[in-house]
Amino acid sequence: GLITRGLDIKKVKLVTIDGAKGPIASVSNLLGPEKLQRCVVHKTRNIIEKTPIVLRDELKGKLNRLWNQPSLIDAQKFILEIENEYSKKAPKAISCLMEDKETLLQFYRFPESHRKTIRNTNLIERVIHETRRRTKVIDVIDNEYTCYKILMGVIREQNIRWRQKVTGEIK
Repeated sequence: GLITRGLDIKKVKLVTIDGAKGPIASVSNLLGPEKLQRCVVHKTRNIIEKTPIVLRDELKGKLNRLWNQPSLIDAQKFILEIENEYSKKAPKAISCLMEDKETLLQFYRFPESHRKTIRNTNLIERVIHETRRRTKVIDVIDNEYTCYKILMGVIREQNIRWRQKVTGEIK
């Protein structure tokens, strides 16, 4: 629907998605798999659920180190180290990690200052959470325009926060 409403797919650089199969297939088919970033927070949870309990904290620590490598090459080397170390101890977890390794590391193609924000869906989830929180305290929402104003206010606020994180500027 976004394309029919005027989205220029050539200008889309990256789409970060949780594990829902429908959106993953749509983004891959319409924009190409190189523009798909799997949310590392959601994927970490999925991997840890498949990990034996005694290894969960250890593997979670390794995954967090993976998401914080200085470069794509370092991340690719480190993911292979994780695979070698845990493939026998936690085969389901490692299979879960490796099946999406390309889409988990797409964020490394972007400037380091953007990586923490674009590697997960926290930004959009924060907008959804804030919108729900703010609309719950309002007794009457008269119309669609009122909802739109609240949503746009939250999005504007989050954009300012993101810009401050990325550029270091404070307004």
